[in-house]
Amino acid sequence: MINKKDLVTRVALQGGFTKGATEQFIDALSTVVATALVEGEAVKIGSIVTLEAVDVAEAIKKNPKTQEEVTVDAHRKVKAKVSQTIKDLVR
Repeated sequence: MINKKDLVTRVALQGGFTKGATEQFIDALSTVVATALVEGEAVKIGSIVTLEAVDVAEAIKKNPKTQEEVTVDAHRKVKAKVSQTIKDLVR
């Protein structure tokens, strides 16, 4: 897995940027994406991925160990849709 430090290094080398400027950009991007998702906006990041916050309804699930039924409260989660371009490259 590429961690933040590796990502900063690779992007800086690929784009010819300083590591400091690249790290500031990645931090700003993270903040903007998180804020947009909290506000209910979908975020498309180039030809890589589209992120969207979706509502999940309350549901009754079973604990696989005990088979006891548990109610899972309604909540929001982030749904990621990977672009066809990336899917094709990975295949």
